[in-house]
Amino acid sequence: MVIKISREEVEKIYEHAKETYPEECCGFLIGEIEKRVLKTEKTKNISLEMRERRYLIDPKTIYDLDQKLEKKKLRIIGYYHSHPNSVPIPSEYDRNHAWPWYTYIIVSIRNKQIEDIKSWMLDDDREKFNNEELEIV
Repeated sequence: MVIKISREEVEKIYEHAKETYPEECCGFLIGEIEKRVLKTEKTKNISLEMRERRYLIDPKTIYDLDQKLEKKKLRIIGYYHSHPNSVPIPSEYDRNHAWPWYTYIIVSIRNKQIEDIKSWMLDDDREKFNNEELEIV
């Protein structure tokens, strides 16, 4: 599978990761159809512990955005987050909190410098993530 995203939206993710460093940032991938990100929207990491290794998005924020997007014929097609001082590979925590039908973009950042970006999708059986090709257009 290939996920497409514009350079402008990737830069927004990078800036968000730099703003929140050394804590994880998080946000939404928004599109009309699967596999094409039309825009990103940052949100607040509400995790109460280990924010440098964990993110949590308020379920009400997800619901409210979903309702707003539905009126515009858009939807949440995935999520992004950063891995400060680590590689852009999903953790066990990420796997336990992910859903198979979404794309997960992870940005690696160290000393406020972006190192790498990767995209992932969880198997239907929720056992493992598979790397998605990330096409920056």
